[in-house]
Parts: sequence; structure tokens; C-alpha cells
Amino acid sequence: AFAEAFPAESGTPLSGTLRGVTTLTRARSPYLMTGDVLVPAGSTLQIEPGVRIRVLGPRLLRVAGVLLARGTPEQPIELGPVAPRQPDDWGGIHF
Repeated sequence: AFAEAFPAESGTPLSGTLRGVTTLTRARSPYLMTGDVLVPAGSTLQIEPGVRIRVLGPRLLRVAGVLLARGTPEQPIELGPVAPRQPDDWGGIHF
């Protein structure tokens, strides 16, 4: 789910190139995306139901590999900028 903006909070840092299989778990959520994230070809990013990802600044999630993200009505995946929302706070997901 894409939310408008979220309160500032601390979280598990997330940035850089994710090689192999990386799983974002609900137990380590929220994640704070402090830099661009790249999932290169041949790599997989799995996001568990209930995970919250807060994006700090104009960051991108670039996926050249596989993105597996399936929330549930009870445990949606939340992805969006940290509040207060500013123009270009969140660059989006690029495949």
C-alpha cells in the first residue's frame, strides 16, 4: 500500500545493493530507507506481510531481479515517505 506520509521514526536501515535473497521481516520492521536500493538481476527481495518501509528523502527502489511482496488485508505492506511530505520525497519503484 502506498501511504501519503508517515511520522518520523527510527527503524532498521535499508539502502544499497541487495544481492542473493534478502527478506524484510515484520519482526525487524519498520525499515528506514536512507539511500537508493537496488535488487540486481539474479537477486530477490522478499517483503513479508505487515512490513513498514519509511523512505527518507528522494530515494528509489530499483528492481532488475525479483520483488516478492504480498500483504494481507490484516497485515498490509506499507511503503511511503517519512512525514512531513515534501515534493519528490519518494522516487517510487522502478523495474
